[in-house]
Amino acid sequence: MNVRNKTKFRHWFPALLTLAGAMVLMCGCSLNLASVPTSGSETGNAKVLAGMVTQSDGSPAANTRIALFPQAYNPVKDAPPSDSSLDTTDETGRYGFKNVKFGFYSVSAKNLASGDQGLQQNIIVDSATDSVPTMKLKKTGSIHVALPGNASVASGYVYIAGTDLSAQVQVALDSTCYAQIDSAPAGNLLSIYYYVKGQTVSQLIADSASVSSDSTAYIQAHTSYFVSTMGNDTNSGTAGNPLRHLSKAVALARAGDSVVVMDGVYDNEGAGNNQYVVTLSRSGALSAWITIMAQHRGKAVLDAMSSASAYFALSSASYFIIQGFVIQNGYNHGINSNNIHHAIIRWNEIRNIANRVIPDNTTHVGLWCDSASHDIVIEGNMFHDIGRTGGAIYSQDHALDIAGYNVKIINNIFYNQKTGWDIQTVSGFSNAIIANNVFAFANPNRDGMILLWQ
Repeated sequence: MNVRNKTKFRHWFPALLTLAGAMVLMCGCSLNLASVPTSGSETGNAKVLAGMVTQSDGSPAANTRIALFPQAYNPVKDAPPSDSSLDTTDETGRYGFKNVKFGFYSVSAKNLASGDQGLQQNIIVDSATDSVPTMKLKKTGSIHVALPGNASVASGYVYIAGTDLSAQVQVALDSTCYAQIDSAPAGNLLSIYYYVKGQTVSQLIADSASVSSDSTAYIQAHTSYFVSTMGNDTNSGTAGNPLRHLSKAVALARAGDSVVVMDGVYDNEGAGNNQYVVTLSRSGALSAWITIMAQHRGKAVLDAMSSASAYFALSSASYFIIQGFVIQNGYNHGINSNNIHHAIIRWNEIRNIANRVIPDNTTHVGLWCDSASHDIVIEGNMFHDIGRTGGAIYSQDHALDIAGYNVKIINNIFYNQKTGWDIQTVSGFSNAIIANNVFAFANPNRDGMILLWQ
C-alpha cells in the first residue's frame, strides 16, 4: 500500500485549498443527444441520378421499388416522397431520377417479390455526380432500441433518418420502454433518432447500427434525468420538466444514464433512522457508467436532516459515479456502501454526520465501504465534522472506514472529525493508494490522522 499525504496543518486557509477537476455541466434534453439537421439540405442546381440494384447473387434485381429521400428525412413528421422520388427497376435492375437538386440523400430499395432490401446513405449529389454505386439486396434484420423510462409511449418514435423506417415506443412486460424497427436493411445503418410527435427537433440515439440478415441489433439509448426542488415526480425528467426527488431519478437511471441535480437543498424524503434516502442497486457497464451529479459543484445540498441513516445506500452496484454534492446531517453515515465495485466518489463535501449524543459502541462514518467492495476511487472530496458530540468518546467515528481492495484515496481534504480518525482501514483493505490528501488541524480526541488496522 502506498501512503503519501500532507499531514497536521495547524494553520489552514480554505480559500487556498481548491480541489482540481472539471465538472460537466449538463443541460437541456431528455436524451444526451445531438439534433437532426434541418430539412431542405438540397440546394443549387439539379441532376439526373441513376443506379443499379442486384440480387444477393449478383443478378439484376428487376421489379424493385426505389425511393429517394433527403438525408435528413423524418418519416414520422415529413410528407411521404412524391412520385418524382419513386421508381421501380427495369429488367436490368436499373433506375433513375430526374431533376435531383444538389444535396445529401439516401436511396432505399425493396424487391417486391422477395422482400429483400438495400440502403445507401450519405449520397452526395453535386455537379460531379452522375450515378449511385450498385446496391446489393439482402434479407432484412431488425433493430431493437432500449429507451429511457421517460420516453413518450403515446407519441414517441424511433426512426432511421433518410428512410421510411420507424417504430413507435412500446412498453415491455418489465415496464421498460423500447422500440423495434423490423424489416431493416442489412448493413451498417447510419443516423438513428428518437422523435416525439409535435416537436421540431429529433434526438440522436446512435450514429450507426450494424444489422445482419435474420437477426436483431440491440441499441441502448442513454438519457439525463434532471431533479429540481421545483420539480414534480410526475414530470418526464427533462431539464424543462424536472423530477422532484433524487430517489425517483436514480430509480429510473440505467447504464449510461446521468442524473443531474439542480441547485438547492434537498430533504430526506421522509426517511427515518435505519432508512436511506437514495438506494442505488443497479449497475452501469464498462463503457456506460451511471453518473449521479450536482449540476453545479457544491450547489446541490443533500440533507438527511439528522433523521435518515444515510443519504446514499450503495448496494451491489457497479460502474457508477457520485459527484459534486454536499451531503450532510446523516443520522449514522453519509454514504453506506456494500459489495460495490468500479465506483468513483469525487468532488463531494461530506459533513456533520452523526453529530449527536450516542452512548453505544457503534460505527458512525462519513463513508463506509465493506471488504467485498473493490476498484473504488475516492477523490477530491472534503470530509469534516463527522462523529458523535457527546455520550461517550469511542474510536468508531471516522471520515472514511474502508475495507475494500484496489482502492485509491487521493486529493481529499480532512479536518475536525469529532472522535475518530480521518481514515481507518480495516480487515480486507489491500492493494491501495492513499496519496496527496490534506489533513488540517489535529483531530479533537485522537492522535494521528490515519489508522491502518487489521
